[in-house]
Amino acid sequence: MKTPYDPALRVLQREMDDMRASIGVAADQLAHLERHRAAITASIGSEQMLASSDWSMPATAYFSRARAERKRLAHDAAAASTRLAALRDKAVESYGSLRAVETAADDYRENATRALANADQARIDDFASARIARQLRHARRPPLSSSAGDAA
Repeated sequence: MKTPYDPALRVLQREMDDMRASIGVAADQLAHLERHRAAITASIGSEQMLASSDWSMPATAYFSRARAERKRLAHDAAAASTRLAALRDKAVESYGSLRAVETAADDYRENATRALANADQARIDDFASARIARQLRHARRPPLSSSAGDAA
């Protein structure tokens, strides 16, 4: 059964689908940044091992650049995490709106069904009342006497 809430419900469902996709992209981006940062940390560790074994190999520039990259990635990951949290909060609000409209649509359907059932019951009651009234009318009428036909 169509309700006046159906267009709003479709819009909110589309919004939730878009929100779900956005959250997935943001979560993937955050995971990628975390993996990249972990790879740099591991690379720094292995390069430190190599540099400590050979004093003639200058690694200061590499370590400075790697630490700066790791710091940038940590900053980017924090920003991505904040965006993800904001998207999740917005999704919770959107889901609440969606549930409210779904509840309103369900209530509308229940009320419409109840109104139809009440109308059907009223129609049945009217037919029953009309039948009872007809029976009472027939019971009050004097019977047609056949004496009029006997007198002739």
